[in-house]
Amino acid sequence: MPALDLDWRLRLAAFHALDRLRKAGDGLVTGGQRTYGFEFEGERIPFFNLRMGIWKPRPADAALTIVTAPPKPGKKPPYDDQVGSHDDWFLYRYQGTDPEYWTNAAVRRAMVERRPIIDLYGIAPAA
Repeated sequence: MPALDLDWRLRLAAFHALDRLRKAGDGLVTGGQRTYGFEFEGERIPFFNLRMGIWKPRPADAALTIVTAPPKPGKKPPYDDQVGSHDDWFLYRYQGTDPEYWTNAAVRRAMVERRPIIDLYGIAPAA
């Protein structure tokens, strides 16, 4: 069996850490846990960046995480991403209008390389 590349090892570590958090939190992961992240080969890697909806940490080859904030009461969500509308696939809308913008290219690369992406879908505003 060939050795896994750095990007695959990072994703496996992230999904393993999320699974542990999800089980301990009765299916939920808190904002603090997402911000802290997980340990990977001696380095702490956050699950996402507070300033961005798409996160590609330095060791990754492609986007690792997409964050969808919960809609604010009476407001339309900023993006029209959809889950489950096409045979349980995630439908991603580009950030802005430039498909070559680095965040959009990072998500597209994950798709092309068939790398799993974490979708942190907010269910309630942060307290």
